[in-house]
Amino acid sequence: MSFHNIRKVKNPKKQHSCELCCMKITGEHLYHSGKQYDFYSFRTHEDCFEKMLEYCSECDFNDDCQSNITECFEEKEAEGKEVKR
Repeated sequence: MSFHNIRKVKNPKKQHSCELCCMKITGEHLYHSGKQYDFYSFRTHEDCFEKMLEYCSECDFNDDCQSNITECFEEKEAEGKEVKR
């Protein structure tokens, strides 16, 4: 059984880093948690998550991801696609 939950955090009590861009999260952001083989959790900026969804929709494996999503995000950024903040 696998699942994925996304929750918006409005006032974080401490500072976190975005799993996708690795920059500091200083305010409102998304908290992701779930289970796919093992339990996991991570945090992202809302803009980064939207960009990730856009990048995944362009990928041939968007329904069956075969890669580390952070690596895909970094590769797309290196290709000249810019994340807006």
